[in-house]
Amino acid sequence: MSFAPPSPSCALRPLLVVTLGLWAMAAPSEAHAVEVSLVPPSVPGVTCVNITYDCVEPSFVEVSVDATIAGTYTPGLDIFTVPRSICFTEAAYGGGIRVIAVEADCEGQVPKNTTDSVSTTFANPPVGLEGIEDEQVEWSAGDTISILVHAQDEDLDVAVDFSAVASDYMPGDEIVTDLGGGDYEVDYTLSVANTRSAGEYRLPVEISDGTVSRTYSDAVLVRYTPSPTGVIEFQDVLNGDFVFRDMPTGIYTGVSLTSALIRPQPGALAKVFAEIWSENNLDGTALILNAREAGTDGYASTEVWISGSTCSSTPPIGCIAEFEVPLTIRPSRMDDVADEDEIDVELSLGLYTPTGPVFTVAALVPIPWLVDKQPANTIAMSGRLLYERLRQGAKEDINNPNHPEYAILEVTPEVNPVRRVTIEVTDACSHTYTTRTSETGFWQTYVPKECANTTYSLKARPTTSNFGIYRVRTRDFDDLVPVIEIATASVPGTTKAWGTEYFDFSSLSVGEFRTFMAGLRVQEWAKPYLVGDAKVSSFPWLSIRYEGGAESKPSCAPTSCYTADTEIVHVNAGNSNDDSQDEFTLLHECFHWFQHMFMARLDGNGSPSTYAWAGAFGEGFASMMPAVLRGDRWAFRDLNFGNEGKGYHDAELLDFQGTFTLAGNIANNWFPALPYDLYNTENDKGSGGWSWRLLWDFFDDSDLEPEHEFARYDADGTSDISASNPPVVDYGLLFDDIGSAAIFQDVIVRYLGGNHMPANTSRPGLDTRGGLGLDMTEFLDGILCRGHHEWEDIEWIVHDVMDFAAYDPANAPTSCP
Repeated sequence: MSFAPPSPSCALRPLLVVTLGLWAMAAPSEAHAVEVSLVPPSVPGVTCVNITYDCVEPSFVEVSVDATIAGTYTPGLDIFTVPRSICFTEAAYGGGIRVIAVEADCEGQVPKNTTDSVSTTFANPPVGLEGIEDEQVEWSAGDTISILVHAQDEDLDVAVDFSAVASDYMPGDEIVTDLGGGDYEVDYTLSVANTRSAGEYRLPVEISDGTVSRTYSDAVLVRYTPSPTGVIEFQDVLNGDFVFRDMPTGIYTGVSLTSALIRPQPGALAKVFAEIWSENNLDGTALILNAREAGTDGYASTEVWISGSTCSSTPPIGCIAEFEVPLTIRPSRMDDVADEDEIDVELSLGLYTPTGPVFTVAALVPIPWLVDKQPANTIAMSGRLLYERLRQGAKEDINNPNHPEYAILEVTPEVNPVRRVTIEVTDACSHTYTTRTSETGFWQTYVPKECANTTYSLKARPTTSNFGIYRVRTRDFDDLVPVIEIATASVPGTTKAWGTEYFDFSSLSVGEFRTFMAGLRVQEWAKPYLVGDAKVSSFPWLSIRYEGGAESKPSCAPTSCYTADTEIVHVNAGNSNDDSQDEFTLLHECFHWFQHMFMARLDGNGSPSTYAWAGAFGEGFASMMPAVLRGDRWAFRDLNFGNEGKGYHDAELLDFQGTFTLAGNIANNWFPALPYDLYNTENDKGSGGWSWRLLWDFFDDSDLEPEHEFARYDADGTSDISASNPPVVDYGLLFDDIGSAAIFQDVIVRYLGGNHMPANTSRPGLDTRGGLGLDMTEFLDGILCRGHHEWEDIEWIVHDVMDFAAYDPANAPTSCP
């Protein structure tokens, strides 16, 4: 959907958290294509309206504020269903009386086109959060957490609730200093008696002007470990991750470490040379390798692809393989390590199995790592990159029993590290030295002094390195990875700390990092999902085409799209619809790439065609999978913050099969209803949500459904039920008796796999079952032939609830190992 704000008369920083509430609506007193009503205020600084239509889906919708178009909706151009609720951030418009109008076309209505409006006052209380800054995110017992809160005004009351990360925290324990100009420093010291476990915590911020207050959930990120974290991680050639938990160990004996030696290298680097024994030949297999500094929290983890094994069938029976892995000191801990320090290193090994990874006991490397820190005639340089991400969240509105499928929506600003991007340091003689940012956004390198001129420039590129498992890059319309200039400085000495570069909402380059990080998040999520089955040691490239302020390619604009012929995600960033700010849309398009790279086919997405069935499956899959990655149950409508954060917000519950509608055209006579032909294979395209709902039912295991009794819409397709007391069908708990995350993964990976995944040789041709291409038919075939469910267990949801009568189980393969 393309909703954009009007250009303001003065520069305003956007309000970055929007909460959206939906309330019960009475039936319109007379026929109109559209009616608009104000939602009772619940969040200071936010005004919301509800919209009702006299048809199932209008052919056109236009929303305006004070006669300036805020956005439009046209079926077929947008991923989601028609807008029913809009919230406006008052700070972006300023105080005063505003007129919110909605125009809609309803086919079959007389008149077809009508406009309704409401007049309201935007109070614009100064309780907006404009950003969070910190110099670090890692903290241990005894540390003082210090963060900088940017608010709309000075002389406000600011509080941060540290109870999630601190067991002995009491409200008011934090020290807040008003720095003036809307900036507030908040400090809190973690007690050594804190009982919280190691992990990542997000803390709320409350801002009040003494009259109204507003809480921003999960605004501050804190990574906590009871004792300091270890100092080692794997070098970027293998893209190892540092994990803020205890190192996994176990009792698995199918593989073991027989020897290990650490050889130091200048620049705080080292290599581990290791030999392993395994009961089976592991060639072509990913071996999990974990490492930690002995006696510390956290650990580094990576995969090693085994090759060249030597096996014996006589004692000692088994296989021997060798590998080497590069180590380095974590950039954020470099100052804690001195030259010739001795670091004890522990290792554990793991293998992926169908039931999950298994691990060995931890083994101490016999000889410590003797650190050789800084090579001669070099400059030690370090820095950090952060960016502002808008995290979408939703929760059910308990005050709105008539529409449980819609959400109270929260969009929360998060300060996150820019991970795995390329850092370039260039001297005045045109020598360039590269490194990458770590999992916390830090980077560190030693730059040779090769030029008499002491001027150096620092740049970043939104691309991973050519080594390691991850392959993500954001390119401009000239097919070049943009160079982001960070700083230039004279460095006469042997050290240079470049400090933290923060790309906030107003930064010109924040879009490059937001788009890059969306692709990286999908690959990071997909690695454990696929490893053990995918026979590749690195991902295929995920390329994202983006330019700030520019529309995407003509065949996509004004929305974003993934094109299979180019294998590129095209991001629309025009003022009418800046998808670089929309977390859900970016993940949605990246999951089209995932389907194309790791599943059997990708056809027909986003347009009615001969591949309509495949398009319905693909769009539904890409709309459902972000919830799997994020760990929630919501599909989000377009954020469309535009340039000033004024836009349109909505979300739908994946775990809801129908919609609520008035029965007998009687006010407040609401019924949960199932439309006829829910899974409309000819024009659904996933946009009506039935594809994602059917997929979700085979993923969500035993989650309780919000409704289980449904009536049916009239067959004429209107949104009305003619009977005042229509018959309903009680499906009981049947919704909750099918599927699981493991079942869903098994079908996606081991039955529908293709391209960079091994194909299931028992799978019939994709054009011989159902529609052309990969569609819901093949997914249901996989559920049956992989032995997860019998047809009688799932017939009710496929044929009765979803009305997918076109699915024929009789000709499904009976077995597909």
